[in-house]
Amino acid sequence: MEIANPNKVKLIKKVSKVFSIFYHTKKQTEKIDIENTKEIVVFDPSLIGDMVMIIPFFQVLRDNFKNAKITFICAKPGEIILKDTNLIDRFIICNGAKTFLSIKSILKDFKHLRKVLKEVNQREYDIAIEPRGDFRYIYFMHFIKAKRKVSFNYSGGECFLTDVIDMPSNYKTSHITDDKLYLLEKMGLKKGNMEINPILPITEEMKHEKQKFIKQNELEGYKLIGIHPGAREKIRRFEKFDEVLENINSKLEKVAFLVYEGVNEEKEVQKVLEGAKKCNAKVFHMKADLAGYLKNITYADAMICNDSSAGHIANGYKIPTTVIYGPVNPGGIRPYNNTTAILNCVSIPMKCKPCYGSEVCPNEDYKCFNKIKIEDIANLVIQSINGEK
Repeated sequence: MEIANPNKVKLIKKVSKVFSIFYHTKKQTEKIDIENTKEIVVFDPSLIGDMVMIIPFFQVLRDNFKNAKITFICAKPGEIILKDTNLIDRFIICNGAKTFLSIKSILKDFKHLRKVLKEVNQREYDIAIEPRGDFRYIYFMHFIKAKRKVSFNYSGGECFLTDVIDMPSNYKTSHITDDKLYLLEKMGLKKGNMEINPILPITEEMKHEKQKFIKQNELEGYKLIGIHPGAREKIRRFEKFDEVLENINSKLEKVAFLVYEGVNEEKEVQKVLEGAKKCNAKVFHMKADLAGYLKNITYADAMICNDSSAGHIANGYKIPTTVIYGPVNPGGIRPYNNTTAILNCVSIPMKCKPCYGSEVCPNEDYKCFNKIKIEDIANLVIQSINGEK
């Protein structure tokens, strides 16, 4: 699969060629001195799901650079998600990916970006890494004080880098997490025998809060199934979670549902709650900020959701997870899973997939969702909660 909209990538590459007329960063051929590297900075202001998928990248980085301090420039969710992993020494917060969507948004946040760079450049780095190969992020990294600057050549920006890494030959079919690990491999880093998985730690406080929730709501012996019906883009939202809930409720005796609500997802959540009321299911409306969401999601014994951050977070907590994909192929963006938890990716192969840049179905029939059978989803969730793959 393509990492991003191919048409946008072509346009950005043209912009990159213009910049290459004026910028000529000297390339490095010497191997990176892993043992004597003291300061590393990584820049990736991506979304919540990406912050879970980048964990293996930091696992390998930390394991190799044992003598280095690692600074991560990211959006606020990155710090909330990764702070307890012990993989990162310092967080520097920026406004996130929306800042880099267009020239207009960059100019709007220009004062903020200057402030971030001022904080970043309070120290000088041995290595700066942009792990996505995004020209916009590479250009920002150009202003960071670092001896070596490393990234892919996916959308251009070679003129700003000291170390240019070619994309892996299979990047159109590989997982984007494996692509990031490939970048580290080309830098001379080794994975060794370590288990590479985006594992999120469940703290003692989280365990205590789950037991408290179960006791307060008299849920001892119940299977707790989480449902997150929302997604960032409307076109990625499966609209029959209420029917899935009803089907599961008819097949299990002691079951309760935890319905999670994110930003601007009131409509989708309300539909599921009404479905629960219709079939007299035991249901709980879970609404909180991101820190609270991370805690609340650990209450679930299984999770069902759209192609959204919910699947990545649940998988990170080793919760059996069923993700429903409509216009996007699971391929390289599914939750990254190396047997740590049960993962079901429900997707119907179609010639029109994937859709790029559409807010609604171009064919107006949503066959990619409508061909998925409710009973099949329900059975997968029940199997996963019973430990069956």
